[in-house]
This record gives sequence, C-alpha cells and structure tokens, in this order.
Amino acid sequence: MLDDSRVDAFTADLGQPVADRLLPRFLAEADEAVHALTAADKPLLNLSEPAETEHKLAGAAATFGALALHEALARIAPRAKSEDPDMAPLLAPLGQIWTETREASARPAGS
Repeated sequence: MLDDSRVDAFTADLGQPVADRLLPRFLAEADEAVHALTAADKPLLNLSEPAETEHKLAGAAATFGALALHEALARIAPRAKSEDPDMAPLLAPLGQIWTETREASARPAGS
C-alpha cells in the first residue's frame, strides 16, 4: 500500500540515511494519529482535533506514498474542517486501511 515510486523519490531527494530515520517516525506517528481518529472510547470533545490530525497525517501519507490512506483522509477533510460531530462512518475504515498500509511497509519493495 506504499507507492514504491514515491518512496524512491523521497529517498533520492533526502538520501538513504535521512529516509531511514523518517520512515519509522512516520509509521509511529501514523499509528498514533489513526488510533486517535478511530478510538471509539474517546469522545471528540474538541472537534477541531480531528481536522488538525487529519491534515497532518494526510500530508505525511502523501509524502510517504501511503496513497490509500491519503485518499481516505481526503474524503474526511471537508467534514473534519466543518467540525462535523458525526464523522464516525468516515473514520471507521481508517483502521483497516492503516493496517494494510503498515503491513505493506514491512515488506521489501516490489513484493
């Protein structure tokens, strides 16, 4: 679920050592962000929080080639920006999308 060409371009632009540091950081931060967005046991007391989290995660997902995640977040963006309190149906698929993306990131490129 990671676009190898985007990961390759990112690595070429920044160099392998920097990419090797940033990809694990993205994965860890995305783990936290997806959990924050999908946690059923946490009421959304601050409705601007999903918009901020979504925006940051969407940008990182695009940078690292997590295109399915980026597309799902793009569908959420208008509702998050309007602070719509009923975003659960849009947020629900994020967990599965992220699980698939995370698993794909652990596989060698091209497999």
